[in-house]
Amino acid sequence: NMVELLMKAIHRLREEGHAASDSDFEAVANKFMDDFLLSRLGCNSLLSQYLACASSRSRTSGIIDPNCDVIALCKQAAKEVQAACQDFHGSHPTVTVEGYTTSGLDATAAGAITRFAYIPGILMFVMREILKNSCRATLDLAAATGIELRTRPVKIIVCADEKHVMIRISDQAQGIPMHVGTRIWSYMYTTASGKATPLAGH
Repeated sequence: NMVELLMKAIHRLREEGHAASDSDFEAVANKFMDDFLLSRLGCNSLLSQYLACASSRSRTSGIIDPNCDVIALCKQAAKEVQAACQDFHGSHPTVTVEGYTTSGLDATAAGAITRFAYIPGILMFVMREILKNSCRATLDLAAATGIELRTRPVKIIVCADEKHVMIRISDQAQGIPMHVGTRIWSYMYTTASGKATPLAGH
């Protein structure tokens, strides 16, 4: 797995202190990773789209789901991340998923399921990565302070109108320190310690 190998390389570079001692090196590493991953995503999307269309006997949108159910996808992502937390930490935070219409009504109860045309695989990947950060931070806080996980749920809220879909993920794990600044977007920055796990590192 190429991405996993790259993440292991980033971990090794961090352990050797390159990012902390050389800001120019960090800038070069970030640009390389941005360019590489964007190119890989584009190639994988084009190839997957071709294979999906070529192997289908009926008219299809390929890897694009014209009626992607956002709430169902968020619930599935939350379930998978919670399972990973349980496997590696022995516990997991509560994750709630709520959906609302433009009038503020519960989307599920109102029968207004939020759907839009998108590539489910990409949205699922993004949701899992953000949820992993929130859940790991919540678990770390609980371990450090002794708080009960049920008192610090991770919340996913989905809102939509005829033109836009918005997804908000929030946790109560004390947030990002101000001194970190824009380094939060660097591949060389992490708050995780130890070896890479499915919750941090790859």
